[in-house]
Amino acid sequence: MRRIRRTENAPRVEMTAMIDVVFLLLVFFIYSMVMMIRADVLPVRLTTIATGKQAKPEAVEAITIDKNGALFLNRKPIQFTELDAALAALAGAPNHAKLYVAMEAQSNSDRGPLLINLIERIRAAGIDDFAIVGQHQEGKAPEPASLR
Repeated sequence: MRRIRRTENAPRVEMTAMIDVVFLLLVFFIYSMVMMIRADVLPVRLTTIATGKQAKPEAVEAITIDKNGALFLNRKPIQFTELDAALAALAGAPNHAKLYVAMEAQSNSDRGPLLINLIERIRAAGIDDFAIVGQHQEGKAPEPASLR
């Protein structure tokens, strides 16, 4: 009769390779979070938007309207009289940056006419490729603004 050879060592699970993989994944996700792009338009609370798409990482020019109706171009205050010249310079630049328009969510007054006037000035300057931005809200339709 033939004897079966058995070793005295019990089977064991090698954890070293799994720990290495876990740490590599951890490092990868930390590095990818650092590389995410955040557009600091202005430190204002933006209106939440449920529709639309993620902005592409690219050169950006930003016009922001705060709660009092003041305008900012790339985080610097600007008057409507100066805005036309700045928009004309932006439109005339070769391969000009993408223009984003942002508005603070809460307001002390009605800024609708101001926004419409701003969009008309942007279009009059010859810029047709611009976007209105807001804070993304997953899966919920935006609340309609209350009329006073």
